[in-house]
Parts: sequence; structure tokens; C-alpha cells
Amino acid sequence: MSNPSPLTRPAPIGGDVLLIAARDAARMLSVSERTLWSVTTPRGPLKAVRIGGRVLYRQSALTDYVAGLEANPPEPMKRPRAKASADSH
Repeated sequence: MSNPSPLTRPAPIGGDVLLIAARDAARMLSVSERTLWSVTTPRGPLKAVRIGGRVLYRQSALTDYVAGLEANPPEPMKRPRAKASADSH
């Protein structure tokens, strides 16, 4: 049997993994890499480790982030109301 492709292989969850690549971390959180980037320090509360040009995450940082969301869920975003046109009256 051949090795699974990187797109179909499950994200690493084993205890022997110290740092997780952004792609795998996003997959573990079921979000896009862009969303992951938007909640990563300094833009958000999720701490990351930078080594060279790579952004990596500790598994404990991901679980702490999720626990924080469970304890303090974010407010739902409010959509701006459409302005009534002056011509419609």
C-alpha cells in the first residue's frame, strides 16, 4: 500500500509530536489556514512558534484555545442593516 497523500492523511495527534504545521493545525480545528492565521498572535489569542519561515503550533496551545472558546464563546457577528432608499417612500 502506498503512503497516503498529504491532503488525505489525518492530522498528527500523537503525544510524540511537539509542533504542528499550520496546515495540520487548521485541519485539526476544522478551519481554513486563513482563519487560523487571523486568530494567531499578534492578531488573536492563539500562540504560535516561529522557526525560520514556518509558523508552528503546540498541540496544547490548540486545545487551550478551544477550551477558551468553550468557556467564553465569541459574540455572533451582527450584519449591518440595509439603509432604506429615499426613493422607496
